[in-house]
Amino acid sequence: MPPDRPVDEEAMTPRHPLTPGRAGAASAALALVLASAATGSPVSAAGGEGADVPQSTVYRSVAQFTTAGKPRDLLLHPDSKKLYVGSDDLPDTADVNESGLHVLDPADGKVRSTVGQAPGPTGTLGRRSVRQLLAPLPGDGAVFLYPLRGIGTAKDGDAAAAGAWVPGAAVTHATAGLTPSTVLVAQGPVLSEVDIATAAVKRTVTLEGGDGFAVDAARGTVWFTDLAHRRMYRIDAASFQVTASVELPAGEGFGGFTEVDPETGAVWVGLDSCVVVHDATGKRLGTVRGAGGDMPRAAVFDATTHQAFVVWQDAGDGSQPGSDNDGTLTVHRTRDLQEVVRPVVLPGLHV
Repeated sequence: MPPDRPVDEEAMTPRHPLTPGRAGAASAALALVLASAATGSPVSAAGGEGADVPQSTVYRSVAQFTTAGKPRDLLLHPDSKKLYVGSDDLPDTADVNESGLHVLDPADGKVRSTVGQAPGPTGTLGRRSVRQLLAPLPGDGAVFLYPLRGIGTAKDGDAAAAGAWVPGAAVTHATAGLTPSTVLVAQGPVLSEVDIATAAVKRTVTLEGGDGFAVDAARGTVWFTDLAHRRMYRIDAASFQVTASVELPAGEGFGGFTEVDPETGAVWVGLDSCVVVHDATGKRLGTVRGAGGDMPRAAVFDATTHQAFVVWQDAGDGSQPGSDNDGTLTVHRTRDLQEVVRPVVLPGLHV
């Protein structure tokens, strides 16, 4: 799997009509995709610079882990190499609550520990879902977001998480901050820099509207998407002010993600059934499309191979052309957006 964290298909709230009765335990399984490289003539992955990628490299699904409830987000810790999984409860299992922060062995999916308790708004511990994993802690552990405004920290073996609640409205999206002690959170159109330990708000900027955002730490930029107005705003991290706006393609308003390639600064935005890519200045580079009308739900980047991995989610609606109840994983060269391998089928990946 790519070394950075992939994001589960529901890490951001789906904005596509749900099909009643289609979700179940099978769709909640965590599919771990690993790479298998065969022999072949190498091709340059970045115009002759960087690592060479064999033409015969293929990606295939090799395991499904069903031990972590309903996964919402993933983080492979860079130091401890443990797989952290943020999860909701599975409604099918009334006798047990699987929500919380699960720590898995990435080799076999065995659960090492589960941190299910985190403080509420008054400090009282309770069972909490974990919706987003924001950053690794030094050595081991993770910073995470839990409903409705909780910022938590925990590591393998903890009896309960530490946590504090951000003041104001419910948090709709969050990421690692611009410094190790902070995170960035969106509360609708309001973007704030928040202290991890206390959830105290340090800086705030209010936009016309908003859905999700991504941080380009290397260039000191935050990109904030506003699907209702089909715009993307560039925010300067130093001044915390909007410095530019970029028009997004017209459409129905369904959004899947906003992610930045840390190597190039390119912004990848999942919209409707395509991914629109802009460079670090906001110039449109091109569009990536999936198969059969699948919706883009997550993207992650590998600086070693100069590749982008995109997860596509099927609508789960047999009446729609091309809907087959299966999602896909596609792999693209970041320099020209071209697919480098055949798409990997992800069975049962739908809304």
